[in-house]
Amino acid sequence: MGKNREITIAVHGIGYEEFASLKWRQFLRGFSLAVAVLVLAVLIASYRGHAQIPLAGSLVLVLLVAAVLAVYRSSIRRIYRQSGLSGMELSYRFDRDGWTVRRGGEQVRVLWTRTWRVRRDGRSLMLYPNRKSVNLVPLRYISEEQLAQVLQWVRGEK
Repeated sequence: MGKNREITIAVHGIGYEEFASLKWRQFLRGFSLAVAVLVLAVLIASYRGHAQIPLAGSLVLVLLVAAVLAVYRSSIRRIYRQSGLSGMELSYRFDRDGWTVRRGGEQVRVLWTRTWRVRRDGRSLMLYPNRKSVNLVPLRYISEEQLAQVLQWVRGEK
């Protein structure tokens, strides 16, 4: 098809960096909310005079947060190794109406109007067909012109 009618992207593996970036973003969204609520509760209790946290208690909390982050980081590595993402062969086709992802003999088509969210960070284009799933398209496989066209289609521009 013509230049602006269809874009095909071949993805030869999703790197750890792209995967980890997504997983950290998901984790930190929930984790930062939990930490903020905890800090707010402690501040309110301290302000009302119900609680005073000694320096040792603060240090224990900081170490606990660091331990949670370290454990989560190692779990990201383990999940990535087990997933087989590094060798996954995918083909994405984008057009003005939606996007199609193909892996082997399987194919899924999602219209832009049915795509829950589209995000872009420094490493990937993230396509959310629903609230729980995400398709990563590493930016190293997409030219700037192709990405600009896809984002125009996402916004409904022809």
